[in-house]
Amino acid sequence: MTDLNQMSKNIQSVLEDVPGIKVAYDHEPQKLTTFPAATVFFDGFEQTEGTTRRSTVNLRWTIRLYIALNTSDVKTPQYSIREFIMKTIKQFRTDLSLGGTCLYHTISSGDVFVNLEQNNPMLVAELTLTATNEELM
Repeated sequence: MTDLNQMSKNIQSVLEDVPGIKVAYDHEPQKLTTFPAATVFFDGFEQTEGTTRRSTVNLRWTIRLYIALNTSDVKTPQYSIREFIMKTIKQFRTDLSLGGTCLYHTISSGDVFVNLEQNNPMLVAELTLTATNEELM
């Protein structure tokens, strides 16, 4: 049985090793005060029944990277978010089993947007990580 809480902690651990990330959370906090930051959010799952006594379970996680957006310099944060996306993808390639909590994982997609709703305007990258496991039925 997959321990989602442990997997979340292991994803956080990988994020803590991304060069330049100052703080990483295994959840989505109510307020961010330190940047660049990274968060982990469990986003759902898909299960496929196999012909054997095993089923494949794909666990979806949303990884968010946050960069403070300084209104006097909008160019630098845009360059920074691009770098953090690539550094994050590279760092996840160093631990394909997320500390043994899955068979393998992949970062399959991502989006970047501006968040102006909080007191701290920021650029946010959302990366979709899918962790695959097999479970006995």
